[in-house]
Amino acid sequence: MKRIKIEFQVTLLTVLVVLAVSYSGFLVYQSLSQIVDSIHKEARPDFKLLLIKDIESDLTEVENTVRLYTLTREEKYFHPYREINQEIQDKLTNLQDYALTSDDEKLQIDSIRSLANDKLAIWENILALHYSKVDAHESFSELYSKIDSSITEPDTILVEAPVVEEKVGLLKRIFGKKKKDKDTLMVQQLQPVDSNKIEKAAIKQEIAEIEQRIKTSNQALSVKEKALLEKNIELTELLKTQITELETKEQKKLLVKTQEADRLAAITYKRLALFTIGAVILLLLVLFIFYRYLNKSRAYQTILRQAKTEAEKLARAKELFVATVSHEMRTPINAIYGLTEQLLQRTESSDQKKDLEIIYNSTEHLIALVNDTLDFSKIESQKLQLDQVDFSLDKLLSEVITLNRRNAEAKQLELILDTRQLPPLVLSGDAFRLKQVLINLLNNAIKFTDQGSVSLKVSANAMDHNNPVWVNFQIIDTGIGISKENHQVIFDDFVQLETDLTKKQGGAGLGLSIVKKLIDIQGGTIQVDSELHQGTTITIKIPYRKGNPANIKTPVKPELVIPDSFSQLTALIVDDEEFNRYLLKGILKKWNLRIEESSNGQEAVEHCRSIHFDLIFMDVRMPILNGLEASQQILNRDKKVKIIALTATNKPEDLEKCEQAGMHNFLAKPFTESDLLQTIKETLQSQPHKAKKVEESSEQSTIDLSELERMADGNKDFVREMVEIFIRSSQHGLEEIQRNIDLKNWDLVREYAHKMAAPTKHLKALSLYSKIKEMEREADTTKNQQKITQLFGEIKLEVQAANRHLKAILNIAG
Repeated sequence: MKRIKIEFQVTLLTVLVVLAVSYSGFLVYQSLSQIVDSIHKEARPDFKLLLIKDIESDLTEVENTVRLYTLTREEKYFHPYREINQEIQDKLTNLQDYALTSDDEKLQIDSIRSLANDKLAIWENILALHYSKVDAHESFSELYSKIDSSITEPDTILVEAPVVEEKVGLLKRIFGKKKKDKDTLMVQQLQPVDSNKIEKAAIKQEIAEIEQRIKTSNQALSVKEKALLEKNIELTELLKTQITELETKEQKKLLVKTQEADRLAAITYKRLALFTIGAVILLLLVLFIFYRYLNKSRAYQTILRQAKTEAEKLARAKELFVATVSHEMRTPINAIYGLTEQLLQRTESSDQKKDLEIIYNSTEHLIALVNDTLDFSKIESQKLQLDQVDFSLDKLLSEVITLNRRNAEAKQLELILDTRQLPPLVLSGDAFRLKQVLINLLNNAIKFTDQGSVSLKVSANAMDHNNPVWVNFQIIDTGIGISKENHQVIFDDFVQLETDLTKKQGGAGLGLSIVKKLIDIQGGTIQVDSELHQGTTITIKIPYRKGNPANIKTPVKPELVIPDSFSQLTALIVDDEEFNRYLLKGILKKWNLRIEESSNGQEAVEHCRSIHFDLIFMDVRMPILNGLEASQQILNRDKKVKIIALTATNKPEDLEKCEQAGMHNFLAKPFTESDLLQTIKETLQSQPHKAKKVEESSEQSTIDLSELERMADGNKDFVREMVEIFIRSSQHGLEEIQRNIDLKNWDLVREYAHKMAAPTKHLKALSLYSKIKEMEREADTTKNQQKITQLFGEIKLEVQAANRHLKAILNIAG
C-alpha cells in the first residue's frame, strides 16, 4: 500500500475537524434553540388563566354591586352592575377561544362558563326578590297619608302655671318684708283632641295586617335569598375549584417544560463535552502527524545529507578517475598531434599532406573529446559554458562528412549530405558542440548500419533578423533500428541496448547521453523515429542567432620567428613518457637549443646539481618524484632557473599548486609549436613567481597586457574596452567581497573571488591571481575569517595599484 502523503493526511484531518465542529455546532444550536423557545413560552403570560381570574374578579364586583343596590336602592349602583355583567359575557365569549387546545380544557372552560352564568343568574334572582318588596312600601305610604289627614278639634283645659318672681333690689331685699309663699295660678290652655278615633283603630288594624303580611313575605324572601346565597357560595366554591385545577395543570405543564429544558440542557452539555473531547483528540492527532512528519523529515534530511556526502565523494572519485584517464590519453594524443604537425612541415607531397591533415584534424577533435570528458560533470550539473562564435554551417557540415567518410567507405556504405533546402548560412553559436553532436550521431549511424546508406539532411526556417534561426538536422540510416519502448532509454547514461551488434561494437553508452545534454543546453530538441529492422531517423532542432561573415577568419599558420638568443639556451626535458620527450626534443633542437633529458623528478634534481639550465620543461605527474617536489628542490639550489610546467589538466587548483611550487609558467598538453614558442618567450621575460612582491616592484610590473593584445589581434578598442571592464568589475568585486565578509557569507565571498580570478590572469597579474585563488579556497574550505580578511587587505591594495596603472595606460592611449 502506498504511503499517504502528508498533505492529504493534513487535509483529511482538517476536513474531519471542520465537519465535526459544524455538526456539533448544529446539534448545540438545535438544543439551545429548543431551550430558548421553551424559555420564551414560559416568559409569555397564560392569557387563559388571567382571563379566568379576571372573570372571577368581575363576579365578585357584581356581588358587591348587587348588595349595595339592594341596601341603598340607589341607581348609581345599578348601572355598573349592568356594565360589569356585559363585560363578563364578553370575557366568557373570549374564553371559549382558549378552549381549543384540548378536549379536557374545553370541558373545563365550558364548566367555568356555566358556573359564571349560574352565579349571574343567582344575582338576577336576588334582584328580582328585592323588587317584590316595593308594594308593601306603597301600602305603608297610603296608610301614613290617611293618618296625616285625620281631623283634630281644640278643647279648653285648666292647668297650673308657676308665678314669676319680680326682680328686687338689694336694699329692698334687706329691709323689705319677707316674701310670701309662692302662689299657684290656674291657667286656661287649649289642647287638640282626636275626633276620629274609630278610623284610627281601623288603620292600626290594617297596619298590623300589612306588617304581618310583610313579615310573612320577608320570611319567604329571606328563605329564598338564603337558598340563592347558599347556591352562590356553592357555585363560588366550584369556580374556585376549577380555577385551582387549572392552576395546578399549568404548574404541572411548567414543571414538565422545566424538566424538558433540563433534559435539553443535559443533552447540550453532553454534546459540548463530546465535541470538546473529539476536537482535542483530532487536534492531538494533527499534532502527532505533524511531529511525526517533522521527525521523518529530519530523518530524510539526515539521509539526504549523507547521500549528498556520498554523492560528492562519488563525484570527486569520478572526477579523479576521469582526470587520470584523460591525462593518460593526452600523452599519446600529444605525441600524435605534435608529430603530425612536424610531418606536415616536412612533407612536400600533396597526397601525404592531405592524409596528414585528416590525421591532424582528427587528433584535434580527439583532444576536444578528451576535454569534453573532463567537462562531463559540468554537463551533468548544467555548468558547461557554451562559446558564441560566428561560423559557416556549410564548412562545418563538410568537415563532419569528411571525418566520417572513411568509416562509411570501410563498410561500403553511402554517406550522403543533403543541403538542398539549406541556404548559405553564417550562424552564431558553439560550433564545436554542434560538430561533436553530428559526428557522434553519424558515427553511431554508421556503426549500426551494415548495408545501405547514412544521410545527413539539413534545412533551416526563413531568415528573420529579430528571431533565432532554427536549423533542422536529420540523420537517416538503414540500420538495425530501435524498438519504440527503447526510444527514451537510449539517451540515459551508460545505457546500451542488448543486441548482437552492440556487443560486437562495444562502447561505454555515453555518446547519446552527452548528445542529449548538449542539445538541451543549447535550447534544442531531439526526436527518434525508428522501428526494429526498419532503420532510424533522428531529428534535431537547434536555435542559432544570425552570424556575421566578416567575423569568420581563415586560419593561417603563422610563420614562427625563432630568436637567435635561443641558440645560447640550455633546456632540460623532464617527462616519464619517451614519445613526449622525443616530440619536445625534436622541436627544441630545431630551434637550436641545447637539450638534456630526464625520465623522472629525481633524475632532474641530480642533473641540476651538476649543470645549470636556463629552462626546465617539467611534467607534473611522474613516478619516484613528481614535478612539484622536484621543482621546489631545484629552485632551492638554483634561483635563476625558469621552470615551465607540462600538465594535461586545466583545473585551477592544480595550476595553483604549480604556482605555489615556484613554477614560472604552464604549458597544457597537447600543444602546438606556436604555443610552445609563446610560452618560452613569456617565461624568459617574467620574474620568478616567489620574487614578485607588490611593495618591491612598480605598479607597471604587475600588469602585462600582451595576452589581451594577442587575443585582440591588433584591435586597440577591444583592449581598451576589456581594461575598462576590468576596472569596473574589480572595484565592484572588492565591494561585494567586503560586504559578504562582514556578513560572514562565505559562499558569496568564494563566488565573487572566483569571478575576479579569471580577468586578473588575463592581465598576467599572477601575484594578485594567486592571492585571489587562495582567498577563494579559504572561503570554500576552512572559512578562516582572520585569514580571509588578511588576504582581502592584500588583494585590495594590489587591485587599487593595478587599476591606477591601467587608468594611466588608458589616459596615455587616449
